Order: sequence, then structure tokens, then C-alpha cells
Amino acid sequence: MLLRSFLQVEFGLSRRQIISLIDQGGVFINQKIVENYKAELSSGDQISIPSLKISVVYKEKQGANLDYPPLLLFNKPMGYTFSTADPH
Repeated sequence: MLLRSFLQVEFGLSRRQIISLIDQGGVFINQKIVENYKAELSSGDQISIPSLKISVVYKEKQGANLDYPPLLLFNKPMGYTFSTADPH
């Protein structure tokens, strides 16, 4: 998983905020400064951002991502209306 994606999902950081932190040398993976915006995370990597008091160990999720609800696809046939107030 990309570091940027992980920080956006887990901590709600914006892309610009993440880029700014990396430019300032404030993001560390395994106690090494991150210099690449597309840094890949491996299971067991320790991510720390001292200015935001973030220190976490990344663990890959196995199997399907259960955080998302199931997706239902529907092919609407001709003449089928979803609205209760459609005059046509």
C-alpha cells in the first residue's frame, strides 16, 4: 500500500498536508526519512510523524476489505422508474 493512501485513510490527512510533511522531512518509515511521495509500505513497517504525534506499525489486511458495504449492480430495463413522482 502507498504511504500516502494509508495516511489519508487512517488519519484523514489531505494529500497536500502529506506532501508538505514529506518535503519538510517530517515523515519516517523505520526511522528513515521519507523522500519519495510514492513510498510503498510493507507489513511491519513503523511509520512516525513526530509533529503530529503519530507512531504506528503498518499491518496488511488479509483477504477482502470488509470496511466497505457490498455493492449491488442493477441493470434498469426500459420503462422502469426509480422515482415515485415522475409524470412520465
